[in-house]
Parts: sequence; C-alpha cells; structure tokens
Amino acid sequence: MKTNRIAVQFAFVFSAFLLMVLVSYFFVRSILEKEIDAAAAGALGTAELRLYATLQESELILAEASYLIRNRLFPGQKEGIQDFLREYTGWIGEADGGIGYSSGFLDLYGCFRGQFVSSSGWEAPDSYVPHERPWYIAARENPYKTAFTALYTNTVTGENVISVSKSLYGPEGEFYGVIAMEISIDNIAEYVENMSIAAGGYGLMLNQDLSFIIHPDPARIGKYMGQFSRNHEKITAILRSGEKDTAAVRVLGPENKIMVTYYKQLFNGWYVGLATPLVSYYEDLWHMSIVLSAQGIILVSLISYLLIRLNREKNKSETENRSKSSFLAKMSHEIRTPMNSILGMSEIIMRKDIPGDLYEYISIINQAGTSLLAIINDILDLSKIESGQMKLEPKFYCFSSLINDVINMIHIRFADRPVDFFVNTDSAIPAWLFGDEVRIRQILLNLLNNAAKYTKEGFVILNIQSKIIWEGKLELEIEVSDSGIGIKEEDLKRLFNEFSRLDLSHNQGVEGTGLGLPIALNLCKAMEGDITVESSYDNGSTFTARIVQGFTDLKKTAALTRPPAKGVLILEERPRFYRFLNAALEGLGVSPRRAETLDVFIRELEEGKNDFAFVSSRYAADSVAAVGKNPSPPHLVIMVEKGEGTAYRDINCILMPIYSITMANVLNGTSIGRSLPRDHHRTEFTAPSIGVLIVDDISTNLRVAKELMAAYGMVIDTCLSGSHAVEMVKNKRYDLIFLDHMMPDMDGLEVAAKIRAMGISDEYYRKLPLIMLTANALTGQRELFLKNGADDFLAKPIETKKLNAILEKWIPREKRINSLAEEKDHPDKKSPPLPGIPGLDQIRGMQNSGDDPAIYRDILSSFSHDAADKAGELKEAAEKGDLGLYTILVHALKGAARSVGALEFGEDAALMEEAARREDAETIKEKTAPLLEKLTSLLNSINASLLHDEVPAALQAGTAVPGLMELKNALVNMHIGEVNTLLLQYALMPLDKKTKDRITEIEQFILLFEYDKAIKCIDLLLN
Repeated sequence: MKTNRIAVQFAFVFSAFLLMVLVSYFFVRSILEKEIDAAAAGALGTAELRLYATLQESELILAEASYLIRNRLFPGQKEGIQDFLREYTGWIGEADGGIGYSSGFLDLYGCFRGQFVSSSGWEAPDSYVPHERPWYIAARENPYKTAFTALYTNTVTGENVISVSKSLYGPEGEFYGVIAMEISIDNIAEYVENMSIAAGGYGLMLNQDLSFIIHPDPARIGKYMGQFSRNHEKITAILRSGEKDTAAVRVLGPENKIMVTYYKQLFNGWYVGLATPLVSYYEDLWHMSIVLSAQGIILVSLISYLLIRLNREKNKSETENRSKSSFLAKMSHEIRTPMNSILGMSEIIMRKDIPGDLYEYISIINQAGTSLLAIINDILDLSKIESGQMKLEPKFYCFSSLINDVINMIHIRFADRPVDFFVNTDSAIPAWLFGDEVRIRQILLNLLNNAAKYTKEGFVILNIQSKIIWEGKLELEIEVSDSGIGIKEEDLKRLFNEFSRLDLSHNQGVEGTGLGLPIALNLCKAMEGDITVESSYDNGSTFTARIVQGFTDLKKTAALTRPPAKGVLILEERPRFYRFLNAALEGLGVSPRRAETLDVFIRELEEGKNDFAFVSSRYAADSVAAVGKNPSPPHLVIMVEKGEGTAYRDINCILMPIYSITMANVLNGTSIGRSLPRDHHRTEFTAPSIGVLIVDDISTNLRVAKELMAAYGMVIDTCLSGSHAVEMVKNKRYDLIFLDHMMPDMDGLEVAAKIRAMGISDEYYRKLPLIMLTANALTGQRELFLKNGADDFLAKPIETKKLNAILEKWIPREKRINSLAEEKDHPDKKSPPLPGIPGLDQIRGMQNSGDDPAIYRDILSSFSHDAADKAGELKEAAEKGDLGLYTILVHALKGAARSVGALEFGEDAALMEEAARREDAETIKEKTAPLLEKLTSLLNSINASLLHDEVPAALQAGTAVPGLMELKNALVNMHIGEVNTLLLQYALMPLDKKTKDRITEIEQFILLFEYDKAIKCIDLLLN
C-alpha cells in the first residue's frame, strides 16, 4: 500500500514535470513565433517600401514619356517618334545619378498607329507581332492604368525582364497605341534574394498571376506556385481569396528543406515573400527547451529526494496516529459505555418525582458525568483538528433556541457561588442563521466554562452583537467578560496552547484539561473568524470571538408585536442588574421606569399605572399581595434568581438572567421566559403504534435505553445478542431498530447486513430504519454506518434531546401524538386520581409527577408523612424563635406543597418564608398556628382519600407475577446482581399497566436504595 502511494507520488511529480515542460514549451513557442512573425512582417514591410520606390521610378519614366509622345501623336504626326524615343532614352542615361539606373531601365518602345518603334533602334522581324506581345496585351487589358507584365526573356539579350506598359488615348478617347518600358529585375532580384531573418533564409517574389518572378531555384522562375506542393496550393488559395498576407506556412524548399514562408501583397498586385528554414525558426525554442528540461530534471531529483524523506516521516507519523486513533477509539468506547449507564440512570431518576434534596444529588451526579463526557469530547475534537478531520456541518438553526440552550446549560455553574451571570444579545440578529449550530454552541460553552472556572465571585457577562459584512453574510461578535483572576501578560502567548494550564500555583483547585480554548480558537478559524483576549491580572478577562454566519431573512430574533402602551416598571435596587434589564428593554424600543424603593413599587402596582411590572423574587410576596388589591392590575413578572424556586399561580415567573429574547417573549405574551427546573425531561410526543427493538449485549444499557424511550409510549422489545435480533426481526415487523455497534458474537454492522440481505425478497427489510448505538464518537463513524446499511446513529451516553431528534426523524408524523398539544387542546381528558381534596390541584400535581396516577398517589403518601414531621419541627422552631431553622423548614414545606399541587398552602408558606427572611418575629408568632392548622386539614383530607383508594388499587394490581418472591429474597439478602437480572426480566414481560406501574415503583425504590419500601411494595403485590 505504501509502495503504491510512493509510486503514485513519483508519477505525479514526473507528470507535473512533463506538464511543466509542455506548458513552458507551448508558451515559449508562442512567444518566439510572435517575435519571428513580427520580424518577418517588418522585413516584408521594408521590402514593400523598397520595391515600391523602385517600380515607382519606372512608372514615372513611363508616365512622362507617354505624355510627350501623346502630344506628338495628337496633331497626327507619326514620323520622328523613334528619334524622340532615342533622345529621351539618352537623356535618361546621361543624367548623373539618373533614375533610370536604379530602376533597371533597358529600353523604351511601343506601337503607335500600327507602327512599332524602339529607342534602341531594334527592328522587329516579320514574325514579331506587337499585338500579341505581353506588354501590349497587358496595357490593352488595363486602359488608363500602368500595367506590369509577367517575367519573360528578352529575345535580343536573353535577360529575364518585365515590361511596364500603358495605353495612349487622344482627347476624344481615340486609341493612339501602346508605350512600354523594358526593365531588368536583376537589382530587385538581388535585394529580394538577400532578404532573411535567419540563417539559410531567402526572399522571393510572385507576380499577379502567382508565378515566381524571383526564386533561388532558377527552375521555378516563371512557374505557377500552386503546382509545387499541397502547401503551395494552400498559399495560392489564400491569396486568391482576397487575403493580402499569409503567415508561417510550411513548404518544401530547395534541397528538400522545410521552409516557413510569409507573403505580402505589393501595390501593383505582385507579392513579395520571405522563407526561413524550420530549423532556424525553432532553434531558440529548442535551446530553451533543453535549458528547461535540465532545470526540470534537477528540480524533479530534488523533489523526489524530499518525497522519499517526507514519506518516511509520514509513515512514521501515520503509525503514531493510528496508534493514537486506536487508543482514542478504545478509550471512547470503554468510557462511554459506563457513562451511558450513569447518565442514563440519572436521567431516568430525574424524570421521577423525588424529594428535592435527592433530586439535587442526582443532578450533581448527572452534571459530573456530563462534565466527564465533555472532557472526552474535547480530547476527541482535538484529535479531529490535529488530523484535519474536523468538518463543519452548516444548516439553518434558530438563534434564540441556541442561546437559550447555552444559558440553561451554563447557568448551573454559578448556582453554588456568589457570581452574577448577565446576558446581552443584539435584538437585530436574524432569527434564523446558517452555520454549524453544534460547533457554535461548543465555542460559547467553552468560553463561558472558562470564565466560570476562574471566577470565584463577582460577575460573568455574555454579550453577543452582529454586523452585516456583505449580502447574506454577517459577523457574530461573542464577548465573554468576567471579574475573575485574570491572566498574566507573560502567559497570554501560551493561552491557546493545547493541554496548557496557566499559573498552576494559583489555580490548583481549578478543573480542566486546557483544551477548551484551543478548540474554540480552531473552530472560530474554521468559521472565518478568530479569538482575541484582553486581560489584567487579578482584574478579570474579556474574550472576544468573531465568526461568520449566513442568513437569508432579516427578521429579528427579538421584536415586539405590541409595545406596552403604559410602559414598564422595574424594581431592581442593584445597579448592574438594572443596567442589563434596561439594555434589554431599550434594545426593543421600550424605555422602562425604575422604582427606587419597594414602597414606590407597591404604590404603583396598586394604582395600575403600567402594563408590566418586573420585580425580584425577593419581593414577590409583597408584590403579589399588592396586585391582588387592584381590579385591573399590570402584568406582574417575578424575576427568579439562582437557587430560588417559585410557582405563583397566574403569575409570570422568569429565570435570571433576562435578556432581549426572553424580554420580548414576555412583553409579547408568547412565553413566560426560560423554563423552570426539571421541565426538560418531558417528551414532546408519544407513538403508541410504533414497535421498537433495542439490541445490546449489556443488560444495563438495555435497561437505560428502554427507560429513556418508555416516555414515548412505544411498544419496546429488547435483545441481548445480534443473532437473536435477526431471528426476532424475521418473526416480527418492527418500525425502528436500535443496534449496538460492538457486540461479541455478531456486531451491529453484521446484523444490519443480514437484515438488508433479507430485503432481496422483501422490500420491508430494505426500508426498515436501523439506528446504530455507539460509544465510539470518532470521525468517520457516521460514514462507516451508512456505508454498511445503517440509516443513522446515536452516540452513547444517550442524550434525551438527541434521542428525541432521532425519533422525530424516523417516526412518521402521522404516527406521532403531540402530548403537549393534547394536554392543551383536551385538558378535560385528565381527571384527578383521588376524590376531590380541598386546596389540592391534583392535575397540577400529576403534571409534576409524569402524569402517572399511581406515582402521584405514592408521592402524596410521602408528602403526608414528611409534612407531618416538618409541621412539628416548624412549631418548635417558631416557639424557640429560631428564625434560621424556621426559614429552612417553611421553605421545604413550600416546595413540597407546590410540587404535589397544594398551591394555596404553598403561597401561604411563601409569605411566611418572606417574613422569616425579614426577621418579622411578630408575623411568625401570629400566623404560624393558622398555617399549621391549614396544613393539618390538608393532610387529613389526603390521608382519608389515600385510605379509601389504597385497597382497591392494590387488589387490582395484584395479578400473578412470577419471580416476586425471588426478588424479595434477593433484596433481603442484598444480592444486587440477581435483583438486576429479575428487573430486566420484568422489563421484557407483557404486563398490564397497573402491574407494570407497581413494578416501576419497586424499581424506583431500588434505584434510590430504599429497599424496605421496595419490599413493602412486593408484599402488596404478593397479597
């Protein structure tokens, strides 16, 4: 393989060399030909002038003689003409430097009124008939013009001569005769024959009949040029067609030499020509070619030597890269496989309704797993960049969705530290952009994560602006500023080095690999941009990334459809917070008013002077109470800060940070802002008619995948081997199959190949969507899968968002049921699972528990026990005046009550929480007892309903389920492996819904390590 590659490279080099020589030859030849053509044209032009001057002398002599003779003939005088011609000829010869010598003049003669006379005294014999001579015929054929004869031999001297003749006419046009002058062409021949632009060249001349007048080969004199060769005939054809010139036509010359000829027409219709030997014509070109070839051979030798060296180094580098790629692929698979279980299980648990502290612990596990996965992805991305395999996948994406996702993901980084996170986005950014959304999200997260890591307190600001650079293209400027530790000036040059960590002595506790910034920089450069940084040590840093994105529509990301008529009021005492709120509103064309104090804000709420009023959650209780006193209150918007949870009924609650997009949504009435926590686990649709097969050789992976897909309501089968999967596909028609890539007996690609092979006889197997599950996220996986019969792939650990995208893509729209739309359009379909309980919104509580009545009943039971315990502790804290403990307890009751749907009690608890925070001991002393009475009444109602409902539900669920006793014994004896095996068997069993709900409840308790509760549930089923 390597030998072939080297051979191809050498072949390419030699081909390039040959091409270079040929191209050089072509261009040099073109240049030389142009130079030779120009030289030939110059020589012929000079010859034309010279010959014109020579022949013009003959015309002048003849014209003068014609005039004098015509005057003699006019009176009828005929005698004395010969004497006149003799005298005139003598006068021409005697003139010093006379023109007759240079013109080659020989004789002046003519035939006048039938009598032939000659200045030489020559008497024509009887056989000489003037009317038949060429000079007479030429003059008669060209009346009133000077005519030139073809070359002929003088009958007296034997010289090759031509005659210039002219007809003579009287005043009335009567014909007098013809006068002619005989000229020797020896002078002209000598000049023409010596014309040359290269050694071995010569000149030639043709008359108007295209016969040679002058030629170095005497045998060709007087003969028609076209008779000598096909190329001669080609020249005559060109000249006869009316062309006055020919250029670079090859002909066979004397001694059979190939000559390159040029011709130019003279004023009298003759042609002067120039012939150059082909050898001389291309001599310089050949010399140049030899020089070029020699240089090329030297260059090729040098390149060949370099190629050999480079191939050696490349082979060495490729060996190292293959080793690294193999290691990365194995590392990716080995780490992602357990990560799939960790993240998948944590995701499943977070979907359940669990206590707030447990949810927080699971969230931390999920976040840590996600961080580890991010590190793996960074290492893989670096590998792709180094190998040149990092490819952008541009497509249209929603800018507001991208920013919302980024803020939701990064916001949690600031939850446990005193860092304020602010966002400012240009509202004029087009709503839809064209680019690689995934990579842009990566740039944003890398920059923001970097700021979060090095900012222990203070602020982090994300500022995004845009400017149009040309039609259909804009530049996004992403600026991330922080008040963190900053960067030393000497460290700035190493900032974007891979695996580089700066100021380690100062940053010992900061996590990271040093890959985020180098990857972000490379991605920016791939998007025609860059990253710059400004920093002052101990005073923070500002990173500015610029990238180019496409767009087709200038519709803004954030714009108001109905601007507030009365205005917007804000209560925000902190200057920096207010500045960003104000910027978001002014970017939308709204100028807000600021309430300086809570009292001013409350007064304006009661008076209803504004359309919207924004208030921090710290003042939520007072603000809600004030709105209740106004029959036409403004739209109150509670700005929820990090770590706060609020759910006031019919009150808009939006999470900080607030920026132009969320602000526009609130003012337009289209959204209440970014979602409150835990909403992201809900599925957007169900597909109960869809049959799915999941194939994986690891039971934990099967369980995770099945649980994640269970929310979609599909009919799910699982399988632990590829060969078994093939048999299952033969026996049952599935709508979608998920195949693990790497399995021991038969891997996913082999399964895909066998399924596709069955498509020869059944089209179903050719169109059946096959999705590969892979823990190998290296470049080229998608192409590998598509090439081998798969339709798509899903990376492990399975992310809910990506799973949802895959299912949306491959499940036909007509088979999907929009669960959110169903809830909105048919709210009456839901009914409370228990008899009516005063003060309890069971529909809201069911929504918080996955809309599962059985789970909701269990949650209510837990709430009843926990709230009763907390009530006693709360009473004791109030009596002791322990406001810190009181705040914690009432806060827990508030959250739990709202979670189960006890909204009214939750609001009362929130008011008491605010009072405790204000250290209002009098209110706590006065209102704690009524609060506990309301709680006791609520708990009594819940317990009575649960007692009424429990026995029937348990009996209905108590169908014969095999293996329950074995499961109980395994739990009692702590045989966890056996427990997992039995639970997997239950996942594969066709159980009725209520029994499956009980089994799910048992699984939940096991996952939470609450084995005693799980055993109680098993006993309930057994009884």
